[in-house]
Amino acid sequence: KHSPMMNPTNIKQSQIKIATDEAYAYPASDEIMNLIIKELEINPPSLIVEIGTGYGISTAVFAMAFENAKIITFEKSLERHQKALAYFDTLKLKNIEAFHQDAKEAFFPPSIDVAFIDASKANHQQFLEKILKKLNPDGVVFIDNMQISRIHTEKTTRSRRALIKKHDAFMLWLDKQTDLSVNHLDIHDGLAIIRFK
Repeated sequence: KHSPMMNPTNIKQSQIKIATDEAYAYPASDEIMNLIIKELEINPPSLIVEIGTGYGISTAVFAMAFENAKIITFEKSLERHQKALAYFDTLKLKNIEAFHQDAKEAFFPPSIDVAFIDASKANHQQFLEKILKKLNPDGVVFIDNMQISRIHTEKTTRSRRALIKKHDAFMLWLDKQTDLSVNHLDIHDGLAIIRFK
């Protein structure tokens, strides 16, 4: 039995505070994660690949929801990676393989059932193309922050303008992929659900 301080909900709230104290490290919302888990429960995955561990909050949700699945997750920030590892250790999660590595350079295993992309918004297309090469025919990819609303509402800078341009190009590219079924959900900051047709 968990003590009040060691209750998984309390541990999660503490981790969310660590994440949100850093300006650009907002975890995927509970609403989005609940929707994803519900979608996957019909056919539970064996292998989930996550791009953008962050502080491990969504990773832990996957690991606890699908205890028989392997979760492979990539994070390029050493600080976030280390805090995520500590979080997994506190929750005693054993089905996660976490890598401190830029996903653009990482090796992805074959037979991916599910991919969750919640990382650099400028690299959505690169990440997706890489995932699709290893995704099972009936696999699914979720991409968070498809509306990049915070970029649109914050002060304009050269890098933000470049990101918007790159994101617009990705949306056009995605629209032209005749072999993909793309469902855009207007939830939180936008979620894309992508499958092969």
